[in-house]
Amino acid sequence: MSSESKVSNHLIPVPTKKEDKVSSAHQTSNAIIEIPSKRVFIICLATAAVVGLFTWSSPANPNLLGAEVFTTVIALFLFGSIKYRIDKNAITYAALPIILVTFFPIWWPTSQLREEISQQGMGALWEAVGHSLFSIHGLEKLIHGDT
Repeated sequence: MSSESKVSNHLIPVPTKKEDKVSSAHQTSNAIIEIPSKRVFIICLATAAVVGLFTWSSPANPNLLGAEVFTTVIALFLFGSIKYRIDKNAITYAALPIILVTFFPIWWPTSQLREEISQQGMGALWEAVGHSLFSIHGLEKLIHGDT
């Protein structure tokens, strides 16, 4: 058998004009739409500013913080697997200002660090950062390596 007859035995369907239109319409309906990371970040910064206006003078309910973290995790799952896609780093870094703006007013008034800074000055901040980030004991408290 010649090589030409082998190729002719394996028929490759050639789509007609009508099939091309249906196929291209199907492909465009299933096309993934990338949402720009800058747009997501700008929207989240605006949201953080609004949340900050309402929570800075009187801290928010801690349930709001939980809802924000939950929304971030769900957004990572949803926008990573559906037609509309957002880069996972854009979601994570864009949600961070919103979470911090809610967390800081809840944490700061009762913080041990705040008391130390009021008593010892800004040196207490550098001491706390140095201990937490540059010592084994401090890193163990932050990360809990055994869990």
